[in-house]
Amino acid sequence: MDKLLNHIKESTGIGALYLLIFSCFAAFVITFLFRQSQVNLPERLQDTADQILPIQIRDGHIVEPDNIVKNATFNIFDNASYNERLKIHIDTTTDSINTAKLRPGIYITRTALHLVDSRQVKTTYFTNSLDIPAGDYRPLFEQILDYAVIVVFLFSFMGFFFYCFIACLFYAGCGAILSKILKRTTDFDFRMRLSVICWIGLKVLIFLLSLMKIYVGGLGSFAAMIAAMAIIIGQLPQEEKPQEENK
Repeated sequence: MDKLLNHIKESTGIGALYLLIFSCFAAFVITFLFRQSQVNLPERLQDTADQILPIQIRDGHIVEPDNIVKNATFNIFDNASYNERLKIHIDTTTDSINTAKLRPGIYITRTALHLVDSRQVKTTYFTNSLDIPAGDYRPLFEQILDYAVIVVFLFSFMGFFFYCFIACLFYAGCGAILSKILKRTTDFDFRMRLSVICWIGLKVLIFLLSLMKIYVGGLGSFAAMIAAMAIIIGQLPQEEKPQEENK
């Protein structure tokens, strides 16, 4: 405990470097899990392409497949459950479709593409000519997956760092209240370094517990952070009361 306290006291800055390293590691784990879950993504995309291609659009109208109604699916994950399958409905017998009561999915008519989710419907009308022949697109899908991995890492890193930084700012404010209650003198930089160290330690502990199917809720995390910070702040020397001058 003394070594940890001395490290926090003698360090400089607000602990941003620790958060950057931790966020980078967390983003790496998230990206690795994403990549592992999408190993067969090119195969799943190819399977969907085989169901809906070829498609030819001439002057804003689908001419192939012509005058046909068919359904296709895209499995978001391997061995996807019913709710993890994206529904694709193609109806080239009509130019329009009533989207009021459609279930979430992709709907293609002769003149438009309708993206339907639980909140809204986005319609895009075809305006140009386009040919998408049937074929093996797996090399292209592999490239898309490689780019997706990079995007996932960058967004995970930035999002996690911002989330951790805001959380540590909040707990630094809590540290100021604890310092007043415990009658200890702390500055902002010290409280930030303390909250960063406790935050990282808590997150690592929660992750290890989750591997053992033990889950900690938000209230438990908050209580653990406050308790850890209170214990460490309590190790600081108590404020000395100014002595009254003898009259």
